[in-house]
Amino acid sequence: MHAALQPRYVSAGTERCKGVGRKGLLVVVLLAAWMVPVTGYAQSAAQKAAFQALAERQLQSWLKADFSIAAGDWAPDGELISPGGHLKKGEIQGAMTDYFKHFKDLKVVVKRVILSSDGKEAAIEWDWNVVRIRDGAQAHSPDCIIVDLENNKIKSWREYFDFGGSIEANP
Repeated sequence: MHAALQPRYVSAGTERCKGVGRKGLLVVVLLAAWMVPVTGYAQSAAQKAAFQALAERQLQSWLKADFSIAAGDWAPDGELISPGGHLKKGEIQGAMTDYFKHFKDLKVVVKRVILSSDGKEAAIEWDWNVVRIRDGAQAHSPDCIIVDLENNKIKSWREYFDFGGSIEANP
């Protein structure tokens, strides 16, 4: 934990500040802590742009059913985990190919992308819309993705959506 975020304890020294009072001392301590810059964890514009580009490549790889667009963003031991299964990096293209044997007209609406202050974790919220080929049924799946990054590569991509009522559960 960063030193500025650790709990602080006021000892007997508080008793020496009777003129200020405990509330006054607390206000002074809080103001002092608030004024201390914590620049070590600030994201640069370049970090934000780099992750936005990574997220866009992931999206494009699915829209075009071509994992080679996004494969370079993944760590060699990266994994995709979703209600539909657990895939290693080397298995993702096969899963894409199989998926698009059953579904078409994929449209994704990106709602938000959040990058942690240290650039090691991210969240993506998007709506996934697709049509099942065999009967034309349409699916709409709100999806939240948690991404763990290691050396700016995807270590894990964990998707959270309701698979129970989805047409994707029954291609």
